[in-house]
Amino acid sequence: MAGFEMRVAFVGNPVRPDIPFDSKALRYLKERGFNTVQLNIAWGCRPGDEPLNLEDILSPDDTPDARQRHWFDEIARRAALAHAEGLRTIFHFGAPRMTGKLYQIIGSSETTDQETFANSIQKEEIVQKYEKLLNMLAQRIPQIDDILVYTFDQEAWLGNEFGNDPLAAGVPLAERVTPFLQRLTRCWASNRPNGRLWWEPWEISAGILYSVFPQLPASHFGLMMHSNIAEVQKANPADRWLRNMVLLAKEYSIPICAEVFLTGANEEVEPLQCAFAPALIWEEIHRLQDLDIYGVKEYFGTRPDLDADLDIAMAGICFASPNLSQNDALTALSAMWPAAVTLPHAMDDAAKALAIFPWDVSWRWRALNTQHTEWHPYTPFLIPGSVAPSPSWFSTRRAVFMLTNDEAAHENWLIEDIGLRCLRAAEYMKKAAKEYAEAGKAAHVEEFTLAAADFTRFAAVAIDEAMHAEETLCAFHIRRFAEKGNVPAFLIERMKKALLTDLENQTCAAAVAPGAKSDADAALKAFTTDPVGFCKGHF
Repeated sequence: MAGFEMRVAFVGNPVRPDIPFDSKALRYLKERGFNTVQLNIAWGCRPGDEPLNLEDILSPDDTPDARQRHWFDEIARRAALAHAEGLRTIFHFGAPRMTGKLYQIIGSSETTDQETFANSIQKEEIVQKYEKLLNMLAQRIPQIDDILVYTFDQEAWLGNEFGNDPLAAGVPLAERVTPFLQRLTRCWASNRPNGRLWWEPWEISAGILYSVFPQLPASHFGLMMHSNIAEVQKANPADRWLRNMVLLAKEYSIPICAEVFLTGANEEVEPLQCAFAPALIWEEIHRLQDLDIYGVKEYFGTRPDLDADLDIAMAGICFASPNLSQNDALTALSAMWPAAVTLPHAMDDAAKALAIFPWDVSWRWRALNTQHTEWHPYTPFLIPGSVAPSPSWFSTRRAVFMLTNDEAAHENWLIEDIGLRCLRAAEYMKKAAKEYAEAGKAAHVEEFTLAAADFTRFAAVAIDEAMHAEETLCAFHIRRFAEKGNVPAFLIERMKKALLTDLENQTCAAAVAPGAKSDADAALKAFTTDPVGFCKGHF
């Protein structure tokens, strides 16, 4: 089995953007098999004030302000340093950039239409602006090899053919975006004969993407793809959409680089940084290797300050030995810390936990640990589903996420499914936490101890969600039977058990929800005093 020709990473991540971009960090990446570095974190929330657009480092009228000068100098420094360390470079940006803050305006269709019209890629002056900026970038930072362009997200957005942008209305997106890509690719190729423009067609539906291939640039161009249509998901790489894209890309000789999570920190588990599950890294890489694609790119970032990040270590093993079996790869990884005898068990339980957890419920469960700042309320269990008014969110992504719209109420089958999956995942998280703690103590490895803390925290969050779901269901049943005049004893016991689990789980408040007040004891007492009254007033 062949490996990947291009292996991309970047230094730091959105939770920890303060990791120094220096020779030590770059050598860390090279030692783990990466041969290309992205020069900016390029995350929508702008962690560390990192540049997200060309306009953050260059002025279209060539009168840069202090911030543009600072970030231009920093990107130039990073590019030169990367070349000195033998790494290829990519600068990542969104275009066409919206004037207003993107995620503050897309909630208003009228404002979004106004912004996409003002910055429309159907206007010659907008296209020429980006050609000018690319020429400036190429000439002034010669160590930038490739560019990565988002046309949605990253403060970029394209007009809605079903909306009221006068230029976009009625015009299929495929007919508008491909001429823009052709122009930008020709511009970059004229400056970089050995360079490439990578297009990330984020937010675009599968149907639109399948239709654009005949119009995409024939050279100096590649596709940077999330590992499934909906997102980068550690436990769900290489879905039908990506496999279809690979089939079409090979027909047109267009290289594909797939974005994946390759470290103990990622967008799903943030702010956790050491949620190691190296078996899932092996699965991600080998699922993509089976597609025979050009490359892979770490999507969330890396922590070169963590020597014992098991996930990126596994990536390095897979890059160096593409044909190594999962069992042999995990054995090789464990052998690096022979004193940590519980490490294989920890890795196994962690992989099961993250695979079982219901990531596919809603995109809004990404970063659930960040969102979880207090214990569950005593209102009905609900999960928001809506994200953004883009082509893919209203079409193809429904094949991956169960909820893509906000609903007033969820069906009981769904609530039960989510709760049971959370609870089962939490069981494995708690086991992994114990085993990582023992491994850290035996081998004196701080990262394993940090992993134990991360899985302890995540387990408590998962149990809290599971009990919220369970108590919502129990209250539903108790109200139903109360209307008939007889509540079965087993339902009283079932609700009591859930409330007792809450009480036990919420003893770790400081680790999970700092400063949050636990009402579990009061809720249990109220239910015990008047079960039916409690359920009529809650959930």
